Amino acid sequence: SQLLEAVNTTVLAGQGISAEIASRRVIVGKPGLMEQEGIDMTGAAWKLRELYGRGATVIAVAADGTLMGLIALSDTVREDTPDTVAALKEQGITPVLLTGDNEAAAGSIARIAGISEVRSSMMPEDKMSFIKESGRKTAMIGDGVNDALALSGAYAGIAMGGIGSDIAVESADAVLVSDDIKRIPYLMRMTRKCMARIRQNIVFSLVINFIAIILSASGVLVPVTAALWHNFGSVFVVVNAVLLLRERDR
Repeated sequence: SQLLEAVNTTVLAGQGISAEIASRRVIVGKPGLMEQEGIDMTGAAWKLRELYGRGATVIAVAADGTLMGLIALSDTVREDTPDTVAALKEQGITPVLLTGDNEAAAGSIARIAGISEVRSSMMPEDKMSFIKESGRKTAMIGDGVNDALALSGAYAGIAMGGIGSDIAVESADAVLVSDDIKRIPYLMRMTRKCMARIRQNIVFSLVINFIAIILSASGVLVPVTAALWHNFGSVFVVVNAVLLLRERDR
């Protein structure tokens, strides 16, 4: 069958989408959007409760102000997600699930993943507000349009490159091109080691420069020995940084 053209399309961020199709106004989105539009959901209330009880996310479809049907969606948790979450917890990182899904669906996903702190039914701006108001240095991992605000507002935004939307990738500070979430703990561990090594090198550089000043003032260092002393410090800093290459993903 031939697909009909949609015109006058309006995207309602975090809620759904509306358009005119064959001279009919069609709305597809969350049940809450239907209520805002004055569409009667009474007849589908029992089905909504059943689908929510299964942990599904429900999308309602309406045309010309009449409910036409419901679409039930269910996320599949990657097999390596629980291990990834456990590895992050071992590093002292507290994982939090921020999602636009309903409470039942969010709770089901969180239980499988091993995440105890959950925020459900969140709009894009709600996610950003949560991150801003948390008072913690937060790393946000996301892949969709609804994650763009939170990715840009987080201390560090990490986008899933292969499956993520373009706007999510543009808003992030780092991109996982392979979409392998098992690399997240390794990324966090390497980030901390890199920052620690940078601090070590800065402190060492200040120390050798301070010693060089004392030795120069006392007449011990002459131009030739001063050059050797400076090169010694440079070599140490480079070698200390290169040692990070021994770190491998577990």
